[in-house]
Amino acid sequence: MLRSIIGVILLLLLVGAGGWWYYTTTPDYSLWQLSRAVKEHNEESFRHYFDVRSVASNAVDDLLSEPVRNAGGFGLLERMLGAAAVGWLQPVIVSRLEGSIINYVETNGTQVAPAAEPQERKGILGALVAVLKPPPLSDVLRGLGFTTTNFRGTSAVERSDKVAHSDLLFERKTGAPVTRVQMELKQQPDNSWRVVRFSNLPDVAAEACSSP
Repeated sequence: MLRSIIGVILLLLLVGAGGWWYYTTTPDYSLWQLSRAVKEHNEESFRHYFDVRSVASNAVDDLLSEPVRNAGGFGLLERMLGAAAVGWLQPVIVSRLEGSIINYVETNGTQVAPAAEPQERKGILGALVAVLKPPPLSDVLRGLGFTTTNFRGTSAVERSDKVAHSDLLFERKTGAPVTRVQMELKQQPDNSWRVVRFSNLPDVAAEACSSP
């Protein structure tokens, strides 16, 4: 009898351990860890679950895309920077946006640390970079109408093979339809999931630019 009870207990423990292991390989677990990293200002953990370079690069491309240009006459970044030279300064803008994202994680948006420029950037180029620096991430988000006060949570994760999607939900105006910003995640070799881009950002930004 005692042996049977011990066997049942061991079986339950194995099933529980297996269930927990499986959960740690799901996008939901990675998103939970990502949220935890932001709350704890843990840059290393944040980078593990959020591809800063990929997200920044795609975001700059999207904010300068044709739908956004058509909606407001200029891309959102062009409007905020006040110049048409952002095309050839794009790598600098991506680098600064990366720094802005990390600064946001480290300080929860309460401080804005200027990104250091490489020493070789001098003369006219250096002057242009200094003048045309992109705004802090918090300013870009406010420009799109996304703040912590109108954040309404996330949607259920939809998974297809090694790619998954989940929406960040925002009510940008009281009573208005909820705006969905879609996160795209990809499965990593260690079975964790990493946010690599906001896949519908051109449409969301174009809508924000065209809204009164």
